[in-house]
Amino acid sequence: MPPQLLWTLKNTDVTTDGSSGPIDPTQVDSLWLAVTVVRPPGKMGQHGAWFDIRLEVQDAGGVWIPVLYLLPGLDADGRGLAYGSIGPSLPASNNNRVSTVPMVLPAQARITWSVKTTPTIFGDTTITLYGR
Repeated sequence: MPPQLLWTLKNTDVTTDGSSGPIDPTQVDSLWLAVTVVRPPGKMGQHGAWFDIRLEVQDAGGVWIPVLYLLPGLDADGRGLAYGSIGPSLPASNNNRVSTVPMVLPAQARITWSVKTTPTIFGDTTITLYGR
């Protein structure tokens, strides 16, 4: 099965908290979530401006549970990036902006993000969710 684009926020200046709204992952077994910030703020990271991205799933009682956290860090080209995967056959790992979580996907998911330092612009940000 080829990868399916399930949701994207493309080339957007992120300045505030936000959410994708509900996403139906029932047609796929695994998810890949990625974030890229082409124009990060001057001091992005632990001691400066930062924002986190979460993949949340909904339980039977309607409660949203965060299962994957991404915190973009600067790469060698000065872009902020991070990515992670969720699926039943993946090994658990979390290192250097890359995470994997072994789990079965429930019927509803969403992506949320929080800006931790304002006013800040995370320029040309793309958040992408693929499924397979």
